[in-house]
Amino acid sequence: MRKYLFSLLMLLAVPAYARIFPPDIRFGTVNDVAPNQVKIAQKTFRTAPGLRVFNQSNALIFVRHLPSGTQVGYQLDPKGELFQVWMLTAQELAERKLD
Repeated sequence: MRKYLFSLLMLLAVPAYARIFPPDIRFGTVNDVAPNQVKIAQKTFRTAPGLRVFNQSNALIFVRHLPSGTQVGYQLDPKGELFQVWMLTAQELAERKLD
């Protein structure tokens, strides 16, 4: 019984998911963050009212905590405003050869 319980706990300790990005994701480097604007890859985007920014642990953070020089994946809404941003991990960068 203890062996099965230990195995179950070990499985729960390992992250069981990988982040799944939408098919229309774009990639770039954050150059500047200003109120209601984020500059990514030399293009300035207006932030959408419901902007969500995820850090490498997939936790939500404020857009003002997004550091310059960070490699990100981002998604635009139909109006062309920045809708979602994911700070990429080293593994995600290696998979996409963005580094």
